[in-house]
Amino acid sequence: MGVEYKTGLSLIQQVAPTFNGVNHQPARIMGRHMDLGEACIRWILFIMNIFVTLAGVGFIALGLFIKLQATDYEEFLGADFSVSWMFVGAGAVIVLVSGCGCCGANKSSTLFLTTYFLFLLAALFTQVIVLLIIISNKDRIKSDIHKAFVDKIAIYGDPNATGNSTDPFNFIQENFDCCGIENGTKDWSKSAGLALVWIANRTYDVPDSCCVSVSENCGVNGTNVTDSNIIHQKGCETKLYDTISGNLPVVWGTGGALIGLQLFGACGACILRRAIHQHYSY
Repeated sequence: MGVEYKTGLSLIQQVAPTFNGVNHQPARIMGRHMDLGEACIRWILFIMNIFVTLAGVGFIALGLFIKLQATDYEEFLGADFSVSWMFVGAGAVIVLVSGCGCCGANKSSTLFLTTYFLFLLAALFTQVIVLLIIISNKDRIKSDIHKAFVDKIAIYGDPNATGNSTDPFNFIQENFDCCGIENGTKDWSKSAGLALVWIANRTYDVPDSCCVSVSENCGVNGTNVTDSNIIHQKGCETKLYDTISGNLPVVWGTGGALIGLQLFGACGACILRRAIHQHYSY
């Protein structure tokens, strides 16, 4: 009996995985045999995708919040700029991709790991393409945003345009601490020729939403006010671009971190998939 046991043990040792000519005793991690480095990659990949999944859920929640609570932004920009559904769609894709990563790492599934790798590869290519499109169409995007502002201010105050112009414009001016488009209070004057409906009845006034402390009729004779402590003097389009420029380091940093995570995930998936084949191909 002892001889048979030793013979069987010797046979197992002969077929055990060999790396660089040296036999190693594989570690059992979550029911699988793999060395310490591969086990670490597996756990890191699993935990990383748990957090990414939560981030995806956060994107979906943010998109739904914008859709339900901040519709004025979308109404102002128009149907072509559905920010809420962009967040929901991005969140759904993130949850799907990270879910494949979690399942692949947890179950040592080459199918899920391969799917996860392909998703990440497609995501990286998509991000590069989107970035190139944005860069190449930067002037057109700015032109479309400017057109949205001009179209909205032209019908501001029209009783039939309350939902798609007056309320959204008030919302923008109050939340961005701005007034008008590019030239502040001057954009509401008759000489600017922009607020066509507004100047027909209130030639020297600005909307109350331009005021630092919003109250009824606080915008009366506002086109003649130059004190920024009373009425905001910076245009909303100008303020928008200033806000974007001020947050560019955060945007680039977040984008770089995201690309780094995707590259790590893709490399980790490849290493883990290769390790699974090496351990179980025999």
